[in-house]
Amino acid sequence: MEYYGSHKESLDQRFLMALNAAISLIQGFPGLGAHVHKRYRRFIVHRFPYSIIYREHSEFLRVVAVIHHKLGSEGWIGR
Repeated sequence: MEYYGSHKESLDQRFLMALNAAISLIQGFPGLGAHVHKRYRRFIVHRFPYSIIYREHSEFLRVVAVIHHKLGSEGWIGR
């Protein structure tokens, strides 16, 4: 958020809104994300080069990482 806020006014808030919208969407529809590793899924944040890595549990979702696409598809493993 700091990076976006320093480059364009209100872009940091738009990033946060996009991130929250993505999380709300996968909470309602956890199967939307693509399988990326074992039982983990990846969901791409709309309009930003970030993905949410999460795992579905019986009663909740665990977000394990929010990664920039430059990090690579498996750069989050081991974090």
